Amino acid sequence: MIPQNAPIQQTQFAVLQSSIALNVNKKTKQVSLAAIPLEIEYDIYFNDEIGPYAFRIVMTIKGNAKKTVPGYVFTLKVGSEYKLSEDLAIDGDDYKMYVSNTGVACLINEARVYLQSLSAFFPFGAYIMPMVDMRDLMSQRSDEAKVADIQG
Repeated sequence: MIPQNAPIQQTQFAVLQSSIALNVNKKTKQVSLAAIPLEIEYDIYFNDEIGPYAFRIVMTIKGNAKKTVPGYVFTLKVGSEYKLSEDLAIDGDDYKMYVSNTGVACLINEARVYLQSLSAFFPFGAYIMPMVDMRDLMSQRSDEAKVADIQG
């Protein structure tokens, strides 16, 4: 098979902030990295000077922020830039899907790989962030926007 380029291309990825620490005490006997609760927040930015076919996503992923389980506590802030094909209609569903779903999913995957590498040399081994239900994440984001519209 010969793969075709997608209408969205990643042009930049950067780790803006990262920290990882251990959360254990003398009573800790077992650590389940799968039990680490996650929080994901992100913003999508467009720049009028560049036009509607280039955008940036900045995402913060927090793991075990409230230290509810033994294991790792981490914060990772990453950013990425993307370029869309100008063949996409700005008001079309494909355009919206590439911006809000594909770009976000790509950045989550980049963060997953970075966290796995970062934690590989820590005492509990590599943390492999679970796959994110993108449909649910998009639904939560939509719900947050509706609440903000009502309040604002």
